[in-house]
Amino acid sequence: MDQRIQLVDEHGSELGVNRCLAALGVPRSTYFARKRAVSQVERDAAVYDSLRRIIGEHPAYGWRRLQAELFEVDGLVVNHKRLKRILRNHELGLPRHVARNRKPGPAGLLDLQEDSIDLVRGREFGPLEAFSTDFTELVYSGGRKAWLMVLVDIQSKFAAGWTVGPSRNRDLALRSLDALVAALREFGLQPYERIVHHDKDSVYTSYAWLAELLLKHGMRVSYSENGARHNPWVESLWSRTKDECKSRIIEAPDLVELEAVIAEHFAYYNSRRRHSSLGNRPPLGYLQERGHHRLSQN
Repeated sequence: MDQRIQLVDEHGSELGVNRCLAALGVPRSTYFARKRAVSQVERDAAVYDSLRRIIGEHPAYGWRRLQAELFEVDGLVVNHKRLKRILRNHELGLPRHVARNRKPGPAGLLDLQEDSIDLVRGREFGPLEAFSTDFTELVYSGGRKAWLMVLVDIQSKFAAGWTVGPSRNRDLALRSLDALVAALREFGLQPYERIVHHDKDSVYTSYAWLAELLLKHGMRVSYSENGARHNPWVESLWSRTKDECKSRIIEAPDLVELEAVIAEHFAYYNSRRRHSSLGNRPPLGYLQERGHHRLSQN
């Protein structure tokens, strides 16, 4: 088709455009559409050259200022649709500074330190040095929902601090942290420099959580870089708890009774339930063998 149109251009003035179109079998609409397109490309070329110069001189200009500059400086009248088409077709992206859409507060800082926020993966710890935590949902009383948070010692499997509540929020997390600190003090230990490891849930990146953990207690915070895969200790605890207490959790008539069920389970879990990874000893027995005795038992 392009060759036939070229022949029409070459001989049309001599033989007549219509006769050439008929002889070559080129529809008039096709021929004149091509001619308009060529004419448009030629006209756009002049605008393109001016646009490149203006954008180089004024990189912050949007299309409205470009349009005004084209008219006042170059004498080119270009409507906004044509101007945007030329910018798009020639990929003339305007090099204006656009701020990156970063997460606010601590969550945004964590994204910048992605490779150094997990303090526990691949490391070994002594008893009561590092704790894993997360939230899990409990369904009770015919479909009602509550949330459980536990801080479990990575080395001894001791469930050191836990709380149950109707909402998965900072209040539940802070109460769990208080329970952990109280449990440590029962062993004559201070929370200072001990690690708490969890995912990047909004609760765990909140100012309230970090202020309590870092500033008030002098602890260290660690974040899983790959969700549950890099936080297996508490995930294992959830699996055991829900499997061993399934019917009692479901049958609990209210939140008070549900909390009593969880309290009874963790009392059994810490003092009587044998763990194969601990040489078939319960967490408290394992801790006592390593010199960690509760002050109330001395």
